[in-house]
Amino acid sequence: MKKLLNVRIFLLILIGAFTKTQAQTKHGNQWVIGHLQNVLDFNTSVTQLDTSLNYGILLMAQGKSNICDSNGQLLILCNGMRLFNASGNLIESGDTLVPEAYYVGYASVSAVSQSSIILPVDSDQYYVFTPVPTDSNFNTNWVNGYAYFDELWYHRIDMRANGGG
Repeated sequence: MKKLLNVRIFLLILIGAFTKTQAQTKHGNQWVIGHLQNVLDFNTSVTQLDTSLNYGILLMAQGKSNICDSNGQLLILCNGMRLFNASGNLIESGDTLVPEAYYVGYASVSAVSQSSIILPVDSDQYYVFTPVPTDSNFNTNWVNGYAYFDELWYHRIDMRANGGG
């Protein structure tokens, strides 16, 4: 019984420490979901669904990811092939994050789930990771309607560059 109690206390301490650490970053406090780019907002005690966000023809399919700043406000969105700011505008050098054949073959929108992830490096810098098929792999295997990912590309995003825009 005493061992079970010690395990429970340890788990409570661990959960408390993790919650405190995560509460300070807020990088995941807003999630862009669905083709209509609705936003789940976890910044308040009651989760809000914002359906007013409209990026027009941004085309966010299965491969999308996003990250918030340290205050929990939407900062960067990725559709697996292109990178956008919170206003839905393409950021500088945010076009064609993947090889050209793949980019053109899928009309600049990833149709593959989880084909991008954004991770913070420090307060104003982020990595964007995208699994990609090389051009030769894509050109060889696209005939069959599928090209496997054989590389993992990353891009470093510096939000201090160009005045943070």
